[in-house]
Amino acid sequence: MDFTKTTIASEKKTRLEVAEGLLQYISNVSQGMSQRDAAEEIDIPRGTLLYWKNRKTKIPLSQSTVNFFESPDGVIFLDGKNAFCT
Repeated sequence: MDFTKTTIASEKKTRLEVAEGLLQYISNVSQGMSQRDAAEEIDIPRGTLLYWKNRKTKIPLSQSTVNFFESPDGVIFLDGKNAFCT
């Protein structure tokens, strides 16, 4: 039995990996790919992706603010490793 996918999928993701994975997943689904296929393509369990997506709706800020800070650019900005902070 091959547990490689399970082990990789269950490793804790960085905030940047979460943002990038969710962005790719949403893009794939919006282009007509099924949720299951979109999740398999980026090798992240569908349930995890749905949790990440739904978690954003519980942040008590405007949708545009949440979208920015939960995006890869927003994560990089918050991390302080960008051109504005040097």
